[in-house]
Amino acid sequence: MKLTKMAMCVGVALALGACTLPPTLEGSAQDQDTTVAAPEIKTTYAMGEQVELVGALYVAQPLEKVQQRFGADQLCSNVTIYNPTDSILDFSLFDFKVQNPNGEQLNPSLTVEGALQTGSLAYEGRTSGLVCTDDQGPGDYAVILDPLWGWEEPVLWIQTL
Repeated sequence: MKLTKMAMCVGVALALGACTLPPTLEGSAQDQDTTVAAPEIKTTYAMGEQVELVGALYVAQPLEKVQQRFGADQLCSNVTIYNPTDSILDFSLFDFKVQNPNGEQLNPSLTVEGALQTGSLAYEGRTSGLVCTDDQGPGDYAVILDPLWGWEEPVLWIQTL
Protein backbone atom coordinates (compact mmCIF):
# COMPACT_ATOMS: atom_id res chain seq x y z
CA MET A 1 0.00 0.00 0.00
CA LYS A 2 2.87 2.40 0.76
CA LEU A 3 4.18 2.04 -2.80
CA THR A 4 0.81 2.94 -4.29
CA LYS A 5 0.43 6.08 -2.14
CA MET A 6 3.99 7.15 -2.97
CA ALA A 7 3.42 6.64 -6.71
CA MET A 8 0.24 8.72 -6.48
CA CYS A 9 2.10 11.52 -4.64
CA VAL A 10 4.84 11.61 -7.31
CA GLY A 11 2.19 11.60 -10.05
CA VAL A 12 0.34 14.53 -8.47
CA ALA A 13 3.60 16.46 -7.95
CA LEU A 14 4.53 16.00 -11.61
CA ALA A 15 1.07 17.01 -12.76
CA LEU A 16 1.17 20.19 -10.68
CA GLY A 17 4.64 21.06 -11.97
CA ALA A 18 6.17 20.72 -8.52
CA CYS A 19 9.10 18.84 -10.02
CA THR A 20 10.60 18.52 -13.47
CA LEU A 21 12.15 15.67 -15.32
CA PRO A 22 15.82 15.74 -16.23
CA PRO A 23 16.47 17.41 -19.63
CA THR A 24 17.13 14.09 -21.33
CA LEU A 25 13.67 12.86 -20.42
CA GLU A 26 11.68 16.04 -21.09
CA GLY A 27 9.88 16.62 -24.38
CA SER A 28 8.39 14.25 -26.86
CA ALA A 29 10.30 11.81 -29.01
CA GLN A 30 9.65 14.13 -31.95
CA ASP A 31 11.56 16.92 -30.20
CA GLN A 32 14.67 14.80 -29.76
CA ASP A 33 17.20 14.17 -32.52
CA THR A 34 17.64 10.41 -32.64
CA THR A 35 19.97 10.37 -35.66
CA VAL A 36 23.15 8.45 -35.03
CA ALA A 37 25.98 8.94 -37.51
CA ALA A 38 27.69 5.76 -38.63
CA PRO A 39 31.37 5.71 -37.74
CA GLU A 40 33.64 6.46 -40.67
CA ILE A 41 35.58 3.39 -41.71
CA LYS A 42 39.12 4.02 -42.89
CA THR A 43 39.94 2.11 -46.08
CA THR A 44 43.01 3.94 -47.43
CA TYR A 45 46.42 3.58 -45.80
CA ALA A 46 50.04 4.52 -46.44
CA MET A 47 52.41 1.73 -47.44
CA GLY A 48 53.83 0.09 -44.32
CA GLU A 49 50.83 1.04 -42.19
CA GLN A 50 49.33 -1.84 -40.19
CA VAL A 51 45.64 -2.61 -40.73
CA GLU A 52 43.45 -4.68 -38.39
CA LEU A 53 40.56 -6.48 -40.07
CA VAL A 54 38.35 -9.10 -38.48
CA GLY A 55 40.99 -9.48 -35.76
CA ALA A 56 43.87 -10.21 -38.17
CA LEU A 57 46.73 -7.80 -38.88
CA TYR A 58 47.91 -6.93 -42.39
CA VAL A 59 50.83 -4.82 -43.63
CA ALA A 60 51.82 -4.05 -47.23
CA GLN A 61 55.36 -2.69 -47.51
CA PRO A 62 56.29 -0.09 -50.16
CA LEU A 63 56.50 -1.31 -53.75
CA GLU A 64 60.02 -2.02 -54.97
CA LYS A 65 61.33 -2.94 -58.40
CA VAL A 66 62.23 -6.63 -58.68
CA GLN A 67 64.20 -7.83 -61.69
CA GLN A 68 63.10 -11.15 -63.10
CA ARG A 69 65.32 -13.68 -64.82
CA PHE A 70 62.64 -14.05 -67.45
CA GLY A 71 59.98 -11.52 -68.38
CA ALA A 72 59.38 -7.91 -67.45
CA ASP A 73 60.53 -6.21 -64.27
CA GLN A 74 57.96 -6.33 -61.51
CA LEU A 75 56.88 -3.92 -58.79
CA CYS A 76 56.41 -5.91 -55.59
CA SER A 77 55.09 -5.27 -52.10
CA ASN A 78 56.08 -7.62 -49.31
CA VAL A 79 52.78 -8.36 -47.55
CA THR A 80 52.66 -9.75 -43.99
CA ILE A 81 49.59 -11.33 -42.39
CA TYR A 82 49.40 -12.15 -38.67
CA ASN A 83 46.57 -14.02 -36.95
CA PRO A 84 46.37 -13.22 -33.19
CA THR A 85 42.88 -14.76 -32.93
CA ASP A 86 41.95 -18.28 -31.88
CA SER A 87 40.18 -18.83 -35.23
CA ILE A 88 41.77 -20.23 -38.36
CA LEU A 89 42.44 -17.47 -40.93
CA ASP A 90 42.45 -18.42 -44.60
CA PHE A 91 44.54 -16.31 -46.97
CA SER A 92 45.47 -16.28 -50.63
CA LEU A 93 47.54 -14.33 -53.11
CA PHE A 94 44.20 -13.68 -54.83
CA ASP A 95 42.92 -11.76 -51.79
CA PHE A 96 45.09 -8.98 -53.26
CA LYS A 97 45.16 -6.91 -56.43
CA VAL A 98 47.49 -4.16 -57.59
CA GLN A 99 46.14 -1.00 -59.19
CA ASN A 100 48.49 0.62 -61.70
CA PRO A 101 48.65 4.30 -62.79
CA ASN A 102 46.13 3.55 -65.57
CA GLY A 103 43.53 2.59 -62.95
CA GLU A 104 43.62 -1.11 -63.87
CA GLN A 105 43.17 -3.41 -60.87
CA LEU A 106 45.08 -6.53 -61.80
CA ASN A 107 45.55 -9.90 -60.15
CA PRO A 108 49.09 -10.29 -58.84
CA SER A 109 51.78 -11.97 -60.91
CA LEU A 110 52.14 -15.68 -60.23
CA THR A 111 55.62 -16.11 -61.64
CA VAL A 112 57.56 -14.14 -59.05
CA GLU A 113 59.82 -16.11 -56.74
CA GLY A 114 58.67 -15.52 -53.15
CA ALA A 115 55.05 -14.71 -54.06
CA LEU A 116 52.50 -14.93 -51.26
CA GLN A 117 51.08 -18.45 -51.10
CA THR A 118 47.59 -19.72 -50.32
CA GLY A 119 46.90 -21.37 -46.98
CA SER A 120 45.59 -20.99 -43.44
CA LEU A 121 47.03 -19.43 -40.30
CA ALA A 122 46.44 -20.91 -36.86
CA TYR A 123 46.56 -18.91 -33.63
CA GLU A 124 49.60 -16.58 -33.69
CA GLY A 125 50.43 -17.76 -37.20
CA ARG A 126 52.31 -15.38 -39.49
CA THR A 127 53.14 -15.43 -43.17
CA SER A 128 54.56 -13.05 -45.73
CA GLY A 129 55.16 -13.00 -49.44
CA LEU A 130 55.36 -10.78 -52.46
CA VAL A 131 52.36 -9.26 -54.26
CA CYS A 132 53.59 -8.06 -57.65
CA THR A 133 52.54 -6.47 -60.92
CA ASP A 134 54.25 -5.36 -64.14
CA ASP A 135 56.10 -2.07 -63.80
CA GLN A 136 53.94 0.52 -65.60
CA GLY A 137 56.29 3.44 -64.94
CA PRO A 138 55.77 6.42 -62.66
CA GLY A 139 52.40 7.22 -61.14
CA ASP A 140 50.00 6.21 -58.39
CA TYR A 141 49.84 2.56 -57.40
CA ALA A 142 47.72 0.76 -54.80
CA VAL A 143 47.97 -2.67 -53.21
CA ILE A 144 44.36 -3.71 -52.63
CA LEU A 145 43.16 -6.24 -50.05
CA ASP A 146 39.71 -7.55 -51.00
CA PRO A 147 39.28 -11.18 -49.90
CA LEU A 148 36.57 -13.31 -51.44
CA TRP A 149 35.03 -13.82 -47.97
CA GLY A 150 35.67 -10.12 -47.35
CA TRP A 151 34.03 -7.16 -45.86
CA GLU A 152 32.12 -4.30 -47.43
CA GLU A 153 35.00 -2.10 -48.59
CA PRO A 154 38.40 -3.13 -49.95
CA VAL A 155 41.49 -1.80 -48.17
CA LEU A 156 44.08 0.12 -50.19
CA TRP A 157 47.70 0.91 -49.45
CA ILE A 158 48.68 3.85 -51.69
CA GLN A 159 52.08 4.76 -53.14
CA THR A 160 53.27 7.26 -55.75
CA LEU A 161 56.33 6.23 -57.73
